[in-house]
Amino acid sequence: IEAINVDGDSMEPTLQNGSIVFIDRTQTNIKKDGIYIASTNAGLFIKRIKQRVDGNVELISDNKLYSAEIMSPEEINIVGRVIGNIESL
Repeated sequence: IEAINVDGDSMEPTLQNGSIVFIDRTQTNIKKDGIYIASTNAGLFIKRIKQRVDGNVELISDNKLYSAEIMSPEEINIVGRVIGNIESL
């Protein structure tokens, strides 16, 4: 289990900017619903991730101001699943 800070508002209202999330690095199977940490060429992201029937992966923000992103499986590495969080003060 690791802890990292949330940076940004793309997962609000679920995860607030400045919150701390706890990640289980052993949970990398995105067929289970949940929020995951994904590493891409553009950086590290906290997103809801879905495997699409066409084989691509969809990164989804809870904040409706952000559009979902679609990537090929080769462009993304699942670091782990978010299993808890502490809201910022």
